[in-house]
Parts: sequence; structure tokens; C-alpha cells
Amino acid sequence: MRASRLAVAVAGLSIVTVACSSGAPAAMFAARPSPTSTAADDAELDKELLGPNPPQAPQLSAPVQNSTVRVGGMTRSYVAFVPKDLPKNAPLLLAFHGTGMNGELMRAYTGYEFDQLADSKKFVVVYPSGYGRHWNDCRKDAKYPARTENVDDVGFTRAIIDKYRESDGIDPNRIFAMGYSNGGHMTYRLASEMGGQIKAIAPVAANFPGPDNNVCPAIKSPMPMLMITGTKDPLDPYNGGDVVVAGTSYGKVLSSPDTAAHFAKLNDNTATPKDTTLPHQADSGSTSVAVRSYAEPGKPPVTQYTVNNGGHVVPNQVFEAPSQLGPTTHDLDAPPVIWDFFMQNSG
Repeated sequence: MRASRLAVAVAGLSIVTVACSSGAPAAMFAARPSPTSTAADDAELDKELLGPNPPQAPQLSAPVQNSTVRVGGMTRSYVAFVPKDLPKNAPLLLAFHGTGMNGELMRAYTGYEFDQLADSKKFVVVYPSGYGRHWNDCRKDAKYPARTENVDDVGFTRAIIDKYRESDGIDPNRIFAMGYSNGGHMTYRLASEMGGQIKAIAPVAANFPGPDNNVCPAIKSPMPMLMITGTKDPLDPYNGGDVVVAGTSYGKVLSSPDTAAHFAKLNDNTATPKDTTLPHQADSGSTSVAVRSYAEPGKPPVTQYTVNNGGHVVPNQVFEAPSQLGPTTHDLDAPPVIWDFFMQNSG
């Protein structure tokens, strides 16, 4: 037996592989960091999350902004990109990171593709940073400080929107939210509490909380929804059930198909869904992508992307998450697909 130790932060949960042999390694999960973690702790976690080949930030038409706003007596931070020559009434995209991450890491985990899309399509993209690198989402059984301290992340979101309405004249009718993992769960809270302000959502690697694990009010405003999940997701189970980390349950979630069907029902979209498959790319290995579309004239659509054999990742063409998160497909490039969906449903 050859002993080794590989620490890879998995959306804020360190996977520590110990005493590895040629067989399957044992994995041990330990939650971190906390709101009181040091800059050195954060830097080490960032390095682990990005892995040995982090993507390089692209050249953009304007500087990336690192800013703060006061909400509920707290100073909250975010990263934003406002392209040069932004027209008035441009759209705003909010991209929420996964547990253990921050706004800057979310830029990298999406391959900086939202930055480049914002530059070419002329919209504002903001990457908020969660309290202690977590979001106060709808899951009752989540135990991280953002949830247990009931941090006002909805107020934070509203403050960001207000800021860019005042400074850059963004279109209040074209505000969109996507999120990865814990950030995907945060988009469900926004659908619940900001349904009149958020035009559409796109959760990635995040299934809707089960009825006994949901503290948010019922969603009352129909809205377009696109979701992406992998059948080999090691954290948020594709087929639903308990999200269990190191023996601790974060509560039950619906399956991915049931999550999509739930939103289709909310949108009164009762037609039989259409199933298709994306073309397979040679470098996608054993992954493939199935698409289920709920679409009826005059009703908000729901589109479910299932990455067969895919992991807990944001599929893109630039960055592959650490292998412990599961495979990344190249059959689907999530950022432009998400943005196109938002623009198709922005009227």
C-alpha cells in the first residue's frame, strides 16, 4: 500500500484522501472555512479549489471591480465587471458561488466565460461573495453560519441591484440569477422572495429542497428556469434524497427530474416535455447530455440539462474542476447556454 494525502476543497468541503492504495481511496469530508478564517486560510483554500491548472483571466475592455456594500450592519463584498461603453438599460447577471468559494473563484469556475460574454454582449455581471463563503439558502437542515445566523442575503442581492441601477442604469426588467451548488440553492430563495424582480434563474448542481427541508415561502411568481445537474454528482444527488457530508445531513432534496417538473407545474406548463440529446464531443469521454424542455406558448419555459456521468461542476470549455467533483463534460458549455436562455426569455 502506498500512503498519500491529497487535499482538494470540494465546493467548500475538503476531500482529504488518506492511506490510498491502488484501489478506490477513502474520502473524508470536513467543512470549512468559517467567517473568522484568516487570509492565509482563504488563500490556501483558493489554491486547493482551483487545482494545479487554474484558468487565466482574460483581457477585458474595462477593469474588474472589487467592491463592498453595507447591508444589515455588515460589510458585504462582491466582484463585478462593467464593460466599456455599456449602453443604458443593459441587463444584469448575478452569479452566486458554491460553498467554500467567493466571487473571484466563481469567475474562475465558470471559465471567465461570463466576463467575456458581458464584454461582447454588453451586460453587467456581478459575483457576490457569501458570508463565511456560504449562502443563506432555503435548506432548513443546513448548518453553516450564513444559515444559522439568518444572514440577509436577499437584502444583499437587492443592494447590488440598487447600486447598478443608480450607477449604470441597468434594466430593472432584465435581472437574472445563476448559481452553482450552494449558490444554485440561493437562486431558489431569490425565486421565492424576489420573484417580481428576478426575471429568470439557472441553478447548477443544485436540486430543489424537499418539502420538509424548505424554509422559504412558496414560489408565487412563475419564471423561466434552466437547470444543469450531473448523474454522478457526489454531493447533491441527482436522484434526490439526503445530502450527507461526513455523516451530517443537509436535508433531503428532490431529484433533478422532479425539480424540473416542480417548476414546470409552478409555471402551469402542462404539455408533455420534449427530450433531445446534444451532439457528443470526442473529449467528453463517457459523459453525454440529455435535454428535457417544458415549453408552452405564453408560459415560462423550464429546461433541464442532465449530464450523464457528469459531476458537481459548471460545464465549460476553459476550466475543469478537481476530479473529486466528478467528470466535466464538453458537450455543454454552460455560460453561453445560460445567457442565451435568459435573453430568449427577457421579454
